[in-house]
Amino acid sequence: MRRQRFGTFVGGLDLPDEKHATLNQDIEPIPIPEALHVPADPCLLGGVTVLVRPGQRVADGDRLAVAGGGQMPIYAPTGGVVAGVGRCRLAGRPHGTDLDTYAYECPSVELTDLTPLEDAGRAEAPLPWQDAAPEGILDHLAAGGLTTCTCPPEPLASWCRRHRRAGVDVLIINGLENEPYLTCEHRLMATRGESIVTAAAVVARALGVGRTALAVDARRIDRYRAMALAAERRGIQSLAVEHKYPMGNPTMLTAVVTGRIPPPGRSPMHVGVAVLNVAACAAVHRWVVTGRPPTWRVVTVSGVNVRRGGNRLVPMGLAASDLLAACGAPVEGNFCHGGPMTGTALPDDAVVGPATSALLSLPAADERSATACIRCGWCTDHCPVRLDVASLNDMYELGDLERARRYEVTACLGCGVCSYVCPARWPLTHRVRTLAALVRRDGPAEEYAGD
Repeated sequence: MRRQRFGTFVGGLDLPDEKHATLNQDIEPIPIPEALHVPADPCLLGGVTVLVRPGQRVADGDRLAVAGGGQMPIYAPTGGVVAGVGRCRLAGRPHGTDLDTYAYECPSVELTDLTPLEDAGRAEAPLPWQDAAPEGILDHLAAGGLTTCTCPPEPLASWCRRHRRAGVDVLIINGLENEPYLTCEHRLMATRGESIVTAAAVVARALGVGRTALAVDARRIDRYRAMALAAERRGIQSLAVEHKYPMGNPTMLTAVVTGRIPPPGRSPMHVGVAVLNVAACAAVHRWVVTGRPPTWRVVTVSGVNVRRGGNRLVPMGLAASDLLAACGAPVEGNFCHGGPMTGTALPDDAVVGPATSALLSLPAADERSATACIRCGWCTDHCPVRLDVASLNDMYELGDLERARRYEVTACLGCGVCSYVCPARWPLTHRVRTLAALVRRDGPAEEYAGD
């Protein structure tokens, strides 16, 4: 595995790792719970049709519902009895909603009387993807109900089609889990590296790209040697990049790996690059190669006073509170969905969905009041996209959207660096992101279309 030669970026942070508790823990399934509330529309496509009725017994892999007018099927994570149809809450913020939104609702199918997972339920025939046309692969991905595993999730087939229409020529598999605590994708790469590489090749064929790169943390290349050898056999470039936050952000990773810098507020797609995470690759392999729908995902459970933290294989629709209890987390605490820098507060009634990478028990928040800005410049010095954060904070207080637009506020990544370094404890990230959202809302609709 060779080290990336494009160097690094100015700004950013060397965050404390906090991964020691789960870094070497194998992926383990959790015990079968009493009930699941399987999200029937995690991507908020609308047009949900439930295919089962209360009292009906279903097997692992049976279709429970379809969303988006039939374009996205939802499968049963395990066998059980349909108790009813209701609604569930997923942690995360859908596109276009207020930044104070930390969860959203969608229809759900409740399953009870669950059977133990034996990975022997209904499965489709594996796809001979090496000989399949790109459109055939995309249709197969759509039939599996795969998502991008981002927050909020997007149907993977739709994501691929958008990028294919945009003419991307580079695919980057993002193996950089550089937020503290998170280790679920590290364990996937360390133990199932060949599967990740195969999935990368599948997606590359679907996109029609000429170059595929696999970017990982340079500190852990010894753990990924099997994956690197598999990548070499498939002509995929393995890159060991510097440990620096937020290197794992798609915009920063694109700039470092390809030298292409997306315009402010635009995604890597607009410079011909597609960035996909490891969790989505694991789902692709499970569906395309084994024929089984991705109804489970790996979740890191860690943090303060978590007695049995680890990387758990978790069914979609499991109550987050049940997962925390199974891992010995405290009954009450400051719980986070996702990483501590970009995650959201965890609602009490949230369930595990495609975008659930981690459930963390974090230290109590600093309740001291913010003090006056001392104009130290740390926020700007550490900003990875070189925004004048202090000035943008002033524009937020004044409501000066036009000036904020000229200062390219939409380039904000929402990475949390400015708030982390601020000695006055100002909520700078929230303010700048709010300002950017207001600028996008008031700007031409076509300016940010497709991102």
